[in-house]
Amino acid sequence: MGTDVKHSIRFFTVNFVTAILLAVTGASILSAQTTSELYQERKTESNENTVTLMAAGITGTYAPIAQDIQSIVDEPEKVDGMRVLPILGRGGGHNVLDVLFLRGVDMGITQQEHLEFFKRQNPVLYANIYDRVHYITKLYNSEYHLLVPKSVTNLSQLEGQKVNFYKKFSATDIAGVTIFDILGIKVEATYTDLKTSIQQVKDGEIAAATYLAGAPISGFTTYVKPEDNLHFLPLSPETLPEGGFEALLKVFLPATLSNDTYPDIVPSGQTVSTVASGAVLAVYNWQEATDRYRRLAKFTDAFFSKFDEFLKPPRHPKWQEINLAVNVPGWTRFKPAQQWLDRQKTASSGGDIKQAFEQFLQGRPDNGELSEEQRAKLFNEFMNWWQNRAQVSTTSQ
Repeated sequence: MGTDVKHSIRFFTVNFVTAILLAVTGASILSAQTTSELYQERKTESNENTVTLMAAGITGTYAPIAQDIQSIVDEPEKVDGMRVLPILGRGGGHNVLDVLFLRGVDMGITQQEHLEFFKRQNPVLYANIYDRVHYITKLYNSEYHLLVPKSVTNLSQLEGQKVNFYKKFSATDIAGVTIFDILGIKVEATYTDLKTSIQQVKDGEIAAATYLAGAPISGFTTYVKPEDNLHFLPLSPETLPEGGFEALLKVFLPATLSNDTYPDIVPSGQTVSTVASGAVLAVYNWQEATDRYRRLAKFTDAFFSKFDEFLKPPRHPKWQEINLAVNVPGWTRFKPAQQWLDRQKTASSGGDIKQAFEQFLQGRPDNGELSEEQRAKLFNEFMNWWQNRAQVSTTSQ
């Protein structure tokens, strides 16, 4: 074989192998790029409609309520569907702090008096807290539970004693501090979980275990038995310092704990007087042009639109108390929530408008002679009058 032929064969072989290697390498690069692009696309879709919700420990009501919201609002069948991520936070007041300061936190369940609590604590830091934190809806009422030995029949007996307030800045802590301050009773606050505090009351290590949450509380139904000789101390004119109960009702709502809810603690046929605080679904008030605002607006629409589902078993019984239209005094409703309610109000009043228009036509002598065009024109004029009437009525309230 000649030298030229050998060179030609070698040249062809080298170029052929090089072409194969380039093709394989190029395919690998293309595959890697495609994988990366698909990954980023899926990542974007997964985060597109995801919101976070601060709850609290599983012994209270925040966690099951948050879990119900996730179960109803989530759309797992859609890659880019609505997704709610509940987070087991520290509860109550801490949820307000998390909504204000933690990255990635959109909402939190808290109590309606907590914004004012922090504003009093630090008027400079929390000067505009009502502008930053709005609400989607008032939820249920959280009852104050005060578990003590049956030998304790008056709140004054707790003076100087150890009383557990659950976690610092929790709803229980803020309510407890507020209640004992209003009544002028000084106690030594302890902070531990509900199960531990119940056991400490049984063992005589502390005088009382307190908890603010929507009844029934699983910790009390699970860990308190009739033979433990414990009871819920009533908050009433008979058990509080003079004028104390009336003073509490300036801040809290009257409430009761029943035998139906706590058969092992409350005697049959009896109720225990206490106070309650309104739980609120709070939200950070993002600017309207932001992605976070868009996500929360979509969540609000899904949450409100599916509300009937929350009233069915096996959802928490506290959903039966909730009225989406109830206002929270002092707070501002999140704009998409208010817009949804306004749309529902307009839609529900549509039948009233049509009925009023028909009655209006019946009073006209030429009713039977009107053409469809004339009726349409009259209806437009009537709608203008109706809307102006509604605006005047709203302004005068």
